[in-house]
Amino acid sequence: YPDGLAPVAAKIRELGVIPALWVGPTNDGDRIADYREHPDWVLGEKKEWCGRYWIDPTHPEVLKEYIPAVFRQVLDWGFRMIKWDCLPATLNACDDFHDRFFDRTRPTDAAVRDLIRAARETVGSECYMLSCSGETERDICFAMDQFSAARISGDVFSWEKFLTSAVERIFHCYVWHNVVLYADADNLVLREEFNTMAQARSRVSLYGLAGLPVTMGDDLRTLPPERCGRLELAYREGGWYSGIKYYFPTPVPFEEIQIRVFSPDFHGVVVRLIDQSSQTHQLFLPFKSGEGWQTVTVRRPKWSYHFWAGANDGKWHGGIVGIQLLAEGIRLNDRKARRGFLYFNRISVITPQNGNDVK
Repeated sequence: YPDGLAPVAAKIRELGVIPALWVGPTNDGDRIADYREHPDWVLGEKKEWCGRYWIDPTHPEVLKEYIPAVFRQVLDWGFRMIKWDCLPATLNACDDFHDRFFDRTRPTDAAVRDLIRAARETVGSECYMLSCSGETERDICFAMDQFSAARISGDVFSWEKFLTSAVERIFHCYVWHNVVLYADADNLVLREEFNTMAQARSRVSLYGLAGLPVTMGDDLRTLPPERCGRLELAYREGGWYSGIKYYFPTPVPFEEIQIRVFSPDFHGVVVRLIDQSSQTHQLFLPFKSGEGWQTVTVRRPKWSYHFWAGANDGKWHGGIVGIQLLAEGIRLNDRKARRGFLYFNRISVITPQNGNDVK
């Protein structure tokens, strides 16, 4: 990358998607400049697939300077999604070198979690952070409250690996999925090199039924139509009302909700807000189709024209307990198209606290 990574992130944003970056800041294959200038940051040398020199997670300068600097650089380049790899190897290396810790009273899991918390504080709560392959409960659980999602297994290209590293792991980890974080079972692979048609259908069906995050492991442009079409078994048009919903753990008082939205096909989004009485209030928020990312705002309704369930009186009661966003078919620019794309990359609830608005 002769011009650095910022132009790469900018080019990705031009495609209408969010730039993501793979990082492994707990180790390196060489004694990089930071390691040479601060030899006391390095615990020792242990050769692994991902590197050989390992940093001390308890060193104050690593926590307060190095890790924040790494993740500020990632943000400055323009990346807003991050995969933090090498964590299981980091835990093992720190176990081996624990007697060299700056703070030997700090257990390995807590020390590495401190690094991740420092990174999370740097990138903010809206940055999607994925932890790397968690083949044990320790790998997943030690910092699960700091990550948006966790890889729950190794690679799943072959059918045998799919059965052991995806199917078995999904059932083992599903209790956490969409509760604490998202369970990521690695790429969805459909090509003939690794699957019969029946096996491709089974992979798609499992990912769709379980509601897992999907990263395609094939170039869709090169898949035969009959294999690419397998995706429609799980990711279909969905009917005239397709959407996403979220329920808050406890009712949240709010003043307004800001929704970051983009669509080349729709000219508005239907928003359903559920109040503390379980009453649903439905509103329509228009936006300009095809004009890039826009922010639309819905304020807390005093009363609604379109409402049902709960108190069923059209008045707002207490805090918000749930929100649903719908891509309503009638809002398509071309209704004959029968399908369209509606993208969201941030939903912010503005809530009053001590006279100040807090996002």
